[in-house]
Amino acid sequence: MKIVDIIVNNIWIKVLSLALAIATWFYVYDLVNIEPMIKESVENVLSREDIIVKDVPVRLDLRGKSPLGYFIDPEKVEITPASISIAGPENIITGIKDIRTDQVDISEFTRPVRMKLGLHSRFRSLKMGSDYTDVYLPVEKIVADEVKKAVPLEK
Repeated sequence: MKIVDIIVNNIWIKVLSLALAIATWFYVYDLVNIEPMIKESVENVLSREDIIVKDVPVRLDLRGKSPLGYFIDPEKVEITPASISIAGPENIITGIKDIRTDQVDISEFTRPVRMKLGLHSRFRSLKMGSDYTDVYLPVEKIVADEVKKAVPLEK
């Protein structure tokens, strides 16, 4: 085959394809340039918000029930640190009352436990002083005298 035959063969399909490609290019070019992209620095975005710092308590998120014959005395639970500093936009920070830990299922603890738990907030724009807290759960065995005190006898 000659070069001329290759070019002339199906010329209308080639011309139509070229016209569609040019039309598509102009269409996409117009879409991209309708609104020029505004480049804004992080400082400019953050300067519109009033950033504040607040101390809030850490709340332990317990799930389940202690195994039969064991209990956790809430007065002896230790959370270190007990409160944490958070920073963020004022309109978000003012509504936050506490920060929760990871969930802890206490249904299998039969002895005292120390653990490191993560801290969580539902707001991504929030900065916390720490991402973790240390927790001590004083799991105690119920002895017969305590059972009598804890469960009143029916008369």
